[in-house]
Amino acid sequence: MVKKHIRSALPIYCAAAGFVLGALLLPLYTIGAFILAIVLCIAAYILSEKFLFKGRDIEVEEKIVVNTGSAEVDRQIEEGQAQLKDLIGLKTGDETIDSAIDRMYAGGMKIFEAVAQKPEKASQVRKFMNYYLPTTTKLMTHYRTLSSVSGGEHVEKALTDVRSSMGMIADAFEKQLDNLYRLEAMDVSSDIDVMESMISADGLTDDGIRKIMKEDNQQ
Repeated sequence: MVKKHIRSALPIYCAAAGFVLGALLLPLYTIGAFILAIVLCIAAYILSEKFLFKGRDIEVEEKIVVNTGSAEVDRQIEEGQAQLKDLIGLKTGDETIDSAIDRMYAGGMKIFEAVAQKPEKASQVRKFMNYYLPTTTKLMTHYRTLSSVSGGEHVEKALTDVRSSMGMIADAFEKQLDNLYRLEAMDVSSDIDVMESMISADGLTDDGIRKIMKEDNQQ
């Protein structure tokens, strides 16, 4: 889920009221008065939006447009997004658990975004899709059910086990995302190493340039 700010329409009415007030109090047939009425209109809009009618923030569903050219990969991404939506809907009000779920959701959406951009990565997230994500949703469903049960040693142990494992699972989601970009990261490091070697060999580093200047001076 992503937050979206909805602006209120009421500041527009305040601006209109400000202009009307200016029209009643000022002789608008003069340029100065007309400009002052406009300024009053703008001020009414800005002040009312900032202090009186600030609008509201809502959560809207984040959705990846799926069109990879592979029906199977498209299906995987759509199913994965649906499972992430189910997972975010299982938040409990417990800060530790909900924070971990937010991390899982963010990491999972980025994973499916990466697969949507490069469908060949789909095979790398098959276990994530088929086991980690559905099992996490299953654990949270059990947690919600058991939370409504009063007392009991086994119930408390199960709740504690789930609560203590959430951070580890969130870490795993983020590491899965990192693994998707491992080859790209290695390519970047390799390109940098090669470029550094070439720059050094061509005398284009500070030390190399000073060495060339010294040799020229000696000649």
